[in-house]
Amino acid sequence: MCLGFIKKAKLFDMRTINETVTMLYASISFNKGAYPGVKKLKQLFVDGGKLINNSNEQPIIYTVDSFIETYTVQLQAGTIWQLREIETHAVTEEFGRIAHRFSTYALFINNQETSLSKGINSIQLIKENDVWKVTSLVWDDQKELLPIPEKYISTL
Repeated sequence: MCLGFIKKAKLFDMRTINETVTMLYASISFNKGAYPGVKKLKQLFVDGGKLINNSNEQPIIYTVDSFIETYTVQLQAGTIWQLREIETHAVTEEFGRIAHRFSTYALFINNQETSLSKGINSIQLIKENDVWKVTSLVWDDQKELLPIPEKYISTL
């Protein structure tokens, strides 16, 4: 009886972690003529959560608010009028009320049929008041000398 309850709780946690990550990707993705749901980011992150672009020589560290501001400026400039970032593979590790997800992504901008970039999002989560929330999202893009390891590539 006890083991069955634990298994069900773990399955529920994994499902809610998956839902949180799905909402995370959806909050920055949008179709032409629409606007991304970046305000949802505030609900998905803990207070003080960070987004870190580690794709360049020096990391660019954002608070949720500064990320939204930067993204909004790009949208208002008209350089991005459609964006779709999708998770292509995921590895999630969980212990108690903490979780980590290596989430392989592909980014499509402005109706591109091939991805502009691919990489890995490292997403850390905690369970706060029975809700999985993101504490940090760190990403790095695949590069010529930094290919995505096979274990993080979907076989589908």
